[in-house]
Amino acid sequence: MILTMPTIPKATTTHALSTALLMLLLTAACADSIEQENLEANITAIGPIALDAQDRILITYALRDYEGDDQNITLEICEANAQRCGTPNPAARNVGSLRSLPTIPSRTDVTHSFTFDTACGRLVNNAATPFDLNTPYTVRITIQDTENTLESTPFTLGDDLGLSTIPDCP
Repeated sequence: MILTMPTIPKATTTHALSTALLMLLLTAACADSIEQENLEANITAIGPIALDAQDRILITYALRDYEGDDQNITLEICEANAQRCGTPNPAARNVGSLRSLPTIPSRTDVTHSFTFDTACGRLVNNAATPFDLNTPYTVRITIQDTENTLESTPFTLGDDLGLSTIPDCP
């Protein structure tokens, strides 16, 4: 028994070659024009700001990045009018990360939180600076390597958050 291979009609071969050539031309033409710049991430919300069960400041905030890239932030608590801003004191019982924060799913507000210990204050110019019950403060968050900053509305630890005394630093 002799087997013969079916012949491919010329129209099919010509059509396949034409399609392949067209795809090659389109790919080459688009290669130089498809360049998407990486858009900067944004802080889309700060708040609510409240006290947790250990009288630490619980700060909730949201980040949005169109590519879903992880973000590093700087979180500060400032006296109102952006005066004497301070970062978390490393000696304190802070909870949360400020590094490699996920923003997936991309193009959506992704909620994060950080707990700032009131007992040990904040570092202002590398010096531990205690909190005061009646001083108006704001939370300021900046995405590192960008100019994107958002500041919360002012709050006090006493009247607004309900703290009656500043705890001792452990």
